[in-house]
Amino acid sequence: RMMAAAKDTVSLMFDRAGEIIRENLGSESGQFEMQFAVYRNYSSGPAILLEASAWKSDPGGLRDFLSSTKCSGGQGNEAVEIALWHANQEEDVKRIVLIADAPGNTPDEVDSKRRGYGESRYQSTRFEQKTTAAGEVAKLKEKKIPVDAFHLIANSRLKAYYDWLTQETG
Repeated sequence: RMMAAAKDTVSLMFDRAGEIIRENLGSESGQFEMQFAVYRNYSSGPAILLEASAWKSDPGGLRDFLSSTKCSGGQGNEAVEIALWHANQEEDVKRIVLIADAPGNTPDEVDSKRRGYGESRYQSTRFEQKTTAAGEVAKLKEKKIPVDAFHLIANSRLKAYYDWLTQETG
């Protein structure tokens, strides 16, 4: 239920953002693009640990991508480090909007979850090199890419984590 509500909210957000962009940019509105990336946790395996849409200026394509995504995982803290890593791999990113229902993995959790679900699954994949949220945040900060983070549930630990993330990136 929470995933469906998040999808609906993001869809409405994108529709409204599209209206604002068209009002302000007019014929140049096609120059504004967004990408959706859905991250999970290491229990999901490397095939669906991170799924990303193409960069789109059309809300319909992003809505189609989002409607095809499914929940997976449920291990507590999630692989936020993978979402941030992905953002660091992309060209010309200006801002990141992160919507989450759990804090990111700690460095110890990254190690234990990868080991527990089979570290060998990640060899020869784009996730072969381990990373941490703090390491990826430092790279985003260096590039001056701010992260706006929104959490889907009221939880003081979750709020503290995403407050830290947004404050670190400015």
